[in-house]
Amino acid sequence: SGFAPSPAPRHNPIMSMARTTSEELIPRDVLFGNPENTSPILSPDGNYLAYLAPSPDGVMNIFVRDLNNQATNGDAKANDRQITDDKKRAI
Repeated sequence: SGFAPSPAPRHNPIMSMARTTSEELIPRDVLFGNPENTSPILSPDGNYLAYLAPSPDGVMNIFVRDLNNQATNGDAKANDRQITDDKKRAI
């Protein structure tokens, strides 16, 4: 008939892995929730770091860290300033 038979399928270890169960699903807040910090940018003079982070209300806002005035207690965010205060919608 002119058609060659299909080759036997090769073993694919990824395809033979067990399927996940509902207990192994990634939680929605991990996938779609706010990150701890994101979009860092350094000022042109290198003295400040701006970044996006959730405010105490859980809404993404802009924060600024003075790199010349670091906290001495080991908490890097202790002296950071929130410079926007959006209450409903992320920046």
